Amino acid sequence: QSLTIAECLDRHLTYKLHGDEERDRLPRNISARAKKYLIDALGASAVEDLPVEELTRLDANKFRDTLLERMKPNSVVRVMNVVSAALTFVITEDDLKFRNVFQKMVVKGAGASKADRLPLSKDDIYELNKVFDAPDDIAALWATLRDTGARLSEIVYLAVGDVSLQDKSVAIRPNSLRGSL
Repeated sequence: QSLTIAECLDRHLTYKLHGDEERDRLPRNISARAKKYLIDALGASAVEDLPVEELTRLDANKFRDTLLERMKPNSVVRVMNVVSAALTFVITEDDLKFRNVFQKMVVKGAGASKADRLPLSKDDIYELNKVFDAPDDIAALWATLRDTGARLSEIVYLAVGDVSLQDKSVAIRPNSLRGSL
């Protein structure tokens, strides 16, 4: 029995779930978003009815090009990787004999350049501080991001044990929410 790309995404998601609603929210959202983007690009019947082995590289290219109309190249790569990983998972697990048309897609403009993710300048921080108005918990996140240079994902998942009031320091290390760094 043939699977659809939607079923491949669902099976891959089931494999990735931990059984913890909080931890499972992100993979569920990522999978749902990828499915929605596929439907937007290829149509519901191609995603929900067409056997996945009948999808072509032209379909994958259309998907990529539709994504490029709405998001930056690096975001396109992330979405494409989700779809490719789901398809590779099913091909491998079921020992299927067709190629993954979403694998090794070329996305023009993707990748980091020297100008990407430069630190904020002192002037940038000064201007942001002047206009930053948020509830205390969000303001604390901003202050921590600003003062440590850590990424948002590292700060959002800080645990009580990561903060030392005695040393006035924050230790960002893997924990059950953050995983690896």
